[in-house]
Amino acid sequence: MLVPSRLRTILALGESVPFFRLDGGPTPSALQPVVAAAGKHLSTPPAPGRTVLGRHLRRYAAVVVALAAFVTFANSIGNYFMMDDYWLVEWSASHPWSAVLEPYRVGGQEEYKRYWFNASRINAHAGEGYFRPLVSVVYKGVWSIWGLDARAYHLSSIALHVATSLIVLWLAGQFFRRCGPAFIVGLAFAVHPAKAEAIQWVGGNANPLVAVFYLLAVTLFMRSRDADSPPWFFVASVGSFVLALLGHELAVTLPVLLGVVDWWKTGFGPAAGGGPGSWRWRSIGKRLTPFVAIGGAYVVFHAGIFADIQQYQANSMYLHQFTDPPLFARSVLFQFAYLLSHLFLPLPFVPIDLDNLEPLLGKVPLMALSAALLVVLGWLWRRMGGRDSRMLVAAAFFLIPVLPAFLVTPTERQLYVPSVGFCLLLGLAYERLTARGQSLRVRVAFLSLLGIVLAWTYNVMWSFPANIARGQIQELQRQLPAPEKGMSVYLLNLWSPSFGLEMMPALLAGDPTLDVQVLSIHPKLLPVGEFQIDNAFIQRFFAAALPGATGKAPVTAEWESADVLSVRIRNGRFMRSLIEEIHPAAESVQVTGARVEYPNFSVEVLQADADGVEAMRFVFKPGVTRVVFDLQDGRVRRLSPD
Repeated sequence: MLVPSRLRTILALGESVPFFRLDGGPTPSALQPVVAAAGKHLSTPPAPGRTVLGRHLRRYAAVVVALAAFVTFANSIGNYFMMDDYWLVEWSASHPWSAVLEPYRVGGQEEYKRYWFNASRINAHAGEGYFRPLVSVVYKGVWSIWGLDARAYHLSSIALHVATSLIVLWLAGQFFRRCGPAFIVGLAFAVHPAKAEAIQWVGGNANPLVAVFYLLAVTLFMRSRDADSPPWFFVASVGSFVLALLGHELAVTLPVLLGVVDWWKTGFGPAAGGGPGSWRWRSIGKRLTPFVAIGGAYVVFHAGIFADIQQYQANSMYLHQFTDPPLFARSVLFQFAYLLSHLFLPLPFVPIDLDNLEPLLGKVPLMALSAALLVVLGWLWRRMGGRDSRMLVAAAFFLIPVLPAFLVTPTERQLYVPSVGFCLLLGLAYERLTARGQSLRVRVAFLSLLGIVLAWTYNVMWSFPANIARGQIQELQRQLPAPEKGMSVYLLNLWSPSFGLEMMPALLAGDPTLDVQVLSIHPKLLPVGEFQIDNAFIQRFFAAALPGATGKAPVTAEWESADVLSVRIRNGRFMRSLIEEIHPAAESVQVTGARVEYPNFSVEVLQADADGVEAMRFVFKPGVTRVVFDLQDGRVRRLSPD
């Protein structure tokens, strides 16, 4: 087979072959027979005393890494849209190309016009959101060619991952200057299962998109520090930084990382001759000046945007509370330990935060556990990296880009760029072990295969909620194949992971006047449909980590008249779903007697308590064509007053 044979070749020869300028310099004597044999298969035999072996190893390494990156996430191509995907697809369908240069409008009527109870809509908290033109370009481009074909969006994310993996291979070549360790780094990045969320979830594509330009900027900067480097490498690095800023906010950390890289390239420790080293800092500062200036301008430009995001996300679990320093410090400590441990042991990533675990374990025990875990992981990092100063640089590749993640609740996609630091650590460990004469080919092949298997498993896990939503959308389309123009469609008991599904009927019908409203979100996450929690351990875990999100909570809906629908829930409360912890309902509508009026319907809260809303009455405007669907338990049931 091609890949295993090339893998053996790369690992067998890569330790002796430099990664760059491989067509110059004498061939190592031990490799001369191999080079001569390789020359028989080349169109032009190598010149005496010169080697082209390294160049071909680089090509083989690039092919293997690219194939591994594609195969690792190939089974996600058939997955459907999920959550933020719907919003971004609708944005692409409803906005012109010129809008890609504008920040997203978030909150209020703009984002929550289909959720009558949302706090941002009721309180009119709206403003500018993330400024990510490159993300908009990708979505708009895929939409323009393939429309609503989810496979195209997943392929675009995989393509970004392949490109990023190749850039990591190049970066690692600059880092190690040898093909073997560089290949290990590129392969580890390609197959590490901690990439699952960022790749298979289309809405997470901002992470691989920013990674392409963020890591390209680092690589070009490192290359520009070589004595034979032409000036355009530095200019291209600055340009890549600008593009990275147009993809994701974490790119603003790049000048700090470049400062560490430049310091390392210049040489850690005191200046030559024991001087104060002011020449070094001046030269580093001079090289970093354009990056700092551009990054500073970006922060100033985003100041108002950050304020808007903080306002419309008020009382949301998404943002950590900066106004409570002890709470914020505990959140950072827990999140740091959680994210780093996931790189060493990539078990399924559960989206839990401090708020979920402190009531269960207590503040002090949880902090002690997080601190102890960080100590162990730090010791392990040190053991793997040895006394090599590059171990500290690898740590910087993780620590610096992960800093913005501490502002929000932990997610697996936050690890996409920082994982490069962990992969560099693996390259250092490989270099040290092979220098001792150990053969790691079997272990490398086994761990690579294990990474692919785990990633495929996680891709299947992610496909579960997306495919339930796809089934409901298809059933809605079957029951409502040709909706009347401007009619109203009401959805009761939306399943939390299907958040955003309500945008699809109008997109599929090609009718932006179709008014789709979500009447309620069901508070339970599991069970749903045929998926039941039969394992006692999993039941206890979910009950402890996500209290109130599991178990049965039947909802009854009865027509009082042709235009009045009463809804009541048992064993649960409305406005307490997981999605409403991120997009909270207004407190003003969670009291008995609360009433909200909209053009085509009004809502009266019949019964509510401190735990949420138990009963509601919906009064629909007479004479307006409408249809009501109950999505309870992952199904689609039409509710008719007849």
